[in-house]
Amino acid sequence: MKTPTCRGRNGRLFPQIQAGGACDGARAGRHRRLDRSSRGHPGGDQLIICDLLTDPSALRFEPFREGIEAAWLHRDPDGGAAAAVLRYRPGARAPRHRHAGWERVIVISGSQADAQGLIKAGDFALNAPGTEHEVVSEEGCLVLLVWERQPIMLE
Repeated sequence: MKTPTCRGRNGRLFPQIQAGGACDGARAGRHRRLDRSSRGHPGGDQLIICDLLTDPSALRFEPFREGIEAAWLHRDPDGGAAAAVLRYRPGARAPRHRHAGWERVIVISGSQADAQGLIKAGDFALNAPGTEHEVVSEEGCLVLLVWERQPIMLE
C-alpha cells in the first residue's frame, strides 16, 4: 500500500504532519520525517495539516514543560515565530511567562485558564505583546498555539 503525503506549494513533503495529498481523504500512514527547509517550517511556503481537529493523534509529541507535550509545526531556532499543538495533562501548569509578540490560542479539546478566565474547546484567545500570565488546565486540554515570537519564561 502506498503511503499518502501532504506537499506544500514547493512540492516538499510535510513530515510528522497528517497527510493525504491536499487532505483528499487518503488518511493512512501520516508520519513523515521533518524537512527543516526554507521559511522555518516543513514544505516552505505553505503548511497543511489534515484532520487536526478530529484526529490529532497522528502528531508526534515531545516533552515541553512538566505535564505538557508539544507537537511542533514550526519553530524558529532563534526565538522567533513558532506554532505547536500542546497537550496538557490534567492539572498541568505552564509557568508564568511574558509574551514577546502576539500569542494566538485555539482550544481543540478540554479547557485551560489564566487570570482572565477559562477558555474551553472551540474558544480562541489572543494575548498581546508584553502581557504576562500562567496557564493551568484542570481537566487537561489540547490547544493550537501560534506565537509571533516565543515567550520569555519568568519562572
